Amino acid sequence: MKTKIRKVGNSLGLTIPTEIINSCLFNVGDQVELKCEEGKLIVAKVKSEAPNIPEITVEKMSYDELKIELTSGFDLTNAIINSGHLELLETATARSNEVFEEFSSRIEKDINDDIEKDLTR
Repeated sequence: MKTKIRKVGNSLGLTIPTEIINSCLFNVGDQVELKCEEGKLIVAKVKSEAPNIPEITVEKMSYDELKIELTSGFDLTNAIINSGHLELLETATARSNEVFEEFSSRIEKDINDDIEKDLTR
């Protein structure tokens, strides 16, 4: 993909096409490192501090705690992507799946209990 170098004040600048921004997972405000290797400009996202993935025991969580954990799982995934620590995605995804499975099984159990109560009346 080609773009043109332009004068920006006393410096030079270039526009990064949306396709490249999306495929590199760049966001507005990201800090990047620039270097020149063999006549090629290398732009790399600077990794921020890795997000903390807390230890949890889903079986002991209330419904409300599970709902909050499901929501924060999405936030955690976004934080991991934005931090550049993609190696943590597998752990975060497994954690979110564990929470979702527990939440789903509790709902299913409650529904089955309600049906059974209705049938015994």
